[in-house]
Amino acid sequence: MIYCPNMHKNKKLLIAANWKMTPPTIQEARKKALLFKGIAKGYQRAAKAKASLQVLVCPPYPFISEIREIFRNSPALVGAQDVSEHDGGSKTGEVASTMLQSLGVSHVVVGHSERRSAGDTDEVIAIKLGQVIRTNTQVILCIGETVRDEEGEYLNAIKAQLKAGLARLSNADFSRVIIAYEPVWAIGRTDNVALSGHDLHQMVIYIRKMLRDLYNDSIATATKILYGGSVTPDNAEDIVWNGEVDGLLIGRASFEANTYEAICKNIALPTHSSMIMREAAMRKMKTIKNNKTKPSVDKSKEKVVKGMKRVKKGKAVRSAVSKKTKTR
Repeated sequence: MIYCPNMHKNKKLLIAANWKMTPPTIQEARKKALLFKGIAKGYQRAAKAKASLQVLVCPPYPFISEIREIFRNSPALVGAQDVSEHDGGSKTGEVASTMLQSLGVSHVVVGHSERRSAGDTDEVIAIKLGQVIRTNTQVILCIGETVRDEEGEYLNAIKAQLKAGLARLSNADFSRVIIAYEPVWAIGRTDNVALSGHDLHQMVIYIRKMLRDLYNDSIATATKILYGGSVTPDNAEDIVWNGEVDGLLIGRASFEANTYEAICKNIALPTHSSMIMREAAMRKMKTIKNNKTKPSVDKSKEKVVKGMKRVKKGKAVRSAVSKKTKTR
């Protein structure tokens, strides 16, 4: 059994833009939304593209309705950055999932590291996730370690977040669940400290093994996995194609439309696509060979830890693809 998504031409990737608490005015939000609308049209089926991109914008609550109207009759989607765990009632300042659904929101982010640091516990996140699921809306569950240790205890933290966040779901609910891996220590870091595609690929395999062990093979293979954490135009190609993720959750790099578009361009039209596809095919063949007997989670954990130790010290070895791209 292969636990990685198939790499092939015309793969559809979700490129989510988390605008956080920007821009400051509705006028600026309108201008920005029009630019993102154009990007969505341009990369939905770009000529000679190796992937089609689904643009998702998650603006602050006050801008959702107007941006949804701007995106009408375009492939761009509107999401929300968070949701209340409550249905309604006397909850000042809260926004219910039914309210977001009525605005036409397609995706809701829950468990973002900034919401966790503000007090959202695993239990609250699980309730929020359930609230989104019951409105038949797609939910993006964020998981990721705050620090990294050489013994690999952070992997247990990731497993705990995953298990707790998904605890209230039935197997049928997983068709509306997307996992976003965002290592908190990598957010806001420089390109040479963030994860390389190779290192991210090891984590993707680990997450899929967790899903297999907690649920089943079907959920492990079908669940989409995004990456968030210091994504830039320079490393996006390596992260997506060598990391073998199904898209990105972009924060600060989505504040400016031109930076976001550069990321989209480098993903959809990768400079070294043929090399990347060959490397992916070789990994796929190796995975088939190694999985004739399913490895245990412990062995998978050991492999991830060995591959990631250098990242903790800020000496991540960039992939050949990333190196060649930078020297161009």
